[in-house]
Amino acid sequence: MVEQPDQNVFQGPDKNRSFDFVSVVDRIYSHRWLVICSFLFFIGAGAIYAVISSPVYQAKIVLQLEETGDSQSRSSNEYVGDVSSIIGVKSNADGEVQILGSALVIGDAVDALNLTITTRPVYFPIIGRAVARDSRSLSTPGLFGLGGFAWGSESIDVPTFDVPKRNEGSQYRLTALSGNRFELLGPGMNAPASGTIGVMQTFATADGPVRLLVSRMAAQPRVEFALQRASRQATIDNLRRALQVEEQGTKSDVLSATMTGLDPIRLTATLNAIGQAYVRQNAARKAVRAQASLAFLSGQLPAMRQQVEQAEVQYNAYRNTHASIDINEQARLLLRQSSEAETVLYQLEQKYQEVSKRFTGNHPDVLQISKQMEATRQYRNSITNRIRQLPVEEQGAVRLMREVRVATDLYATLRSNMEQLQLVRAGKISTVRVVDNAEVPEVPIKPRKLLIIGAAAVGGILAGLGLAFARNSLAQGVVDPSELSSIGLPMYGTIPVSDNQERLEKVAKDHDAKERLLAVRFPQDPAIEGMRVLRTALQVRMLGAPNNVVMLSGPMPQSGKSFTSANLAAVLAAGGKRVLLVDADLRRGTIHRSLGLQEGPGLADVMDGPISIDEAICRQVLPRLDFLGVGRYPANASELLLRGDFQRRIKRVADRYDIVVLDAPAALAVSDVGIIAPSAGTILLMARYGVTRASEMNAAVERLNQAGCKVNGLVLNGIPDGAGGYAYAMRHGTHAYKAYYQGAKL
Repeated sequence: MVEQPDQNVFQGPDKNRSFDFVSVVDRIYSHRWLVICSFLFFIGAGAIYAVISSPVYQAKIVLQLEETGDSQSRSSNEYVGDVSSIIGVKSNADGEVQILGSALVIGDAVDALNLTITTRPVYFPIIGRAVARDSRSLSTPGLFGLGGFAWGSESIDVPTFDVPKRNEGSQYRLTALSGNRFELLGPGMNAPASGTIGVMQTFATADGPVRLLVSRMAAQPRVEFALQRASRQATIDNLRRALQVEEQGTKSDVLSATMTGLDPIRLTATLNAIGQAYVRQNAARKAVRAQASLAFLSGQLPAMRQQVEQAEVQYNAYRNTHASIDINEQARLLLRQSSEAETVLYQLEQKYQEVSKRFTGNHPDVLQISKQMEATRQYRNSITNRIRQLPVEEQGAVRLMREVRVATDLYATLRSNMEQLQLVRAGKISTVRVVDNAEVPEVPIKPRKLLIIGAAAVGGILAGLGLAFARNSLAQGVVDPSELSSIGLPMYGTIPVSDNQERLEKVAKDHDAKERLLAVRFPQDPAIEGMRVLRTALQVRMLGAPNNVVMLSGPMPQSGKSFTSANLAAVLAAGGKRVLLVDADLRRGTIHRSLGLQEGPGLADVMDGPISIDEAICRQVLPRLDFLGVGRYPANASELLLRGDFQRRIKRVADRYDIVVLDAPAALAVSDVGIIAPSAGTILLMARYGVTRASEMNAAVERLNQAGCKVNGLVLNGIPDGAGGYAYAMRHGTHAYKAYYQGAKL
């Protein structure tokens, strides 16, 4: 006989092949239920969260920082100022943002609304608040009569709730009773204390007295409320973190303040209170500054009045001495210009003194006033030089008239500014106004239900895919022929899992051999077509084999060797071969049940000597197929096979058949296979998809090699259809055969 190489059978995929998209799709499909369950779980969890999560509302106020000086009209002389230059021209937006969010402003709102006290009904965990949101009436408390959970529109007003300092932030439990009464239980209270609605109550506790006033309560008896008194500082800090203040646009001097919360009414009231407190604080700040300026100007007024009187006396005395002097038009113009320059210079000097008290010398306002003073002095000096060019008598008259006019103008301006400052102080005029008050929000900003459900769907798919690939990578068994390529043996065939076989096993007891074998009952099943592919590869291999005995084994039980042996023998017999099927698994062989045969004499009895092998063989189980069963299960299977000369008996009976198929026990489970294998010219090792490990296959091959036997090839069994089956079918023909057969039937 000519020795044929083994390369004519499937060698498995190339280890250096590129990314196989079909395999990826196949592995995803093989875990499709895991992906679907993950998707449904995430969708369900997302939907539940979107429904039961508490809605979050957002409120907003808009404030404008008004100009007080630059936009107002001035006198004909651009240097002449007014009171706005003393109390401040314009608020700085960045500074006002900090003031709006300061503890001073927010503290006023906390005090005005008594925000240190929080009350809420006690809802059933997780779903209670969601149910109560849609209720418009009071509910019956509890669940199945247990607990005081609220399910409806219960509410309570508590204007006063003072607790010991150490218990600030702790939760108290208030239970509604009949007859406008209630019970209070909390830290430091050994037993509930009762009180009456509308009456200030003082309860003694281990930590100190607790003062409580419940002004109103809408609830059925036994409904419970949670009361909490936080410290003022903690409440202010929480509100400062929640308040978002920013300038709208660039240098627009328009501020917006936003805040989020669960209670839209309380949220709106809080934000409006903060806006009102900010306006009051701004007005008070302006009034304080006006008072300081007024005090400064009041100190200057007597001296200014004296300067006016002195100037008038000096001018009158000069006129009496020079009664005939009459200044010309040029002198009158110089007099007016000089007077205006002196007035402006004096006002700038006063303003410089005022600003210097609040800012350092490097402040932009101080530097700007200094520049204006220097420019005014130069202008005044130029006028003075021109006056010196006049006749001597006119110079004296102009000088004295200038002093009178300057003193009179400054005195009048000073009185006017003082009157304006008195108005600012008395009226508390604010340079900030509320443009938009906060309105009670009707639509929550969170949760965004569609976004949550969409994100949950995407997360579910990604999680499912991740679990699928993780499970595939952590799988103990072989899921791809390439995983067996390290063994160095050819792949003789792949056998897909059969749905028909599962149905046959359920009704096996009601049928004979012709109805129990898949190869007979469903000859067009894809698994049987896989047997035919194996039959072709096996027949080619046996052309160079030492004998016609084929042994099928696996590393461990559940590899599918018995199913493959029985159906392969049937397929060989259907192909015209005279076949003997031997159940050589003396420990747990059950092929006789698959053939619908009763227990009788078999291989164990032949090895023990009572009967001959010819007497134990069941003839014509199927056309051209004989069967030698296991017989009884011996206690010493390995010794029985050695003592009974198994190899000689198989060799003698093999001469009467074209092919003898041996169903051997698991190679790693028992030692029997080392006795059976030397009698076979062809040895195939079975691997079960997802069950058999590559390391087990390697160990089984090594075990047989130690027994002096060579494994000729591998068979991958039980490949799921549409899972591993899809990629393998594309490579090995199973899917193509199934589609071809179904198309032919149509």
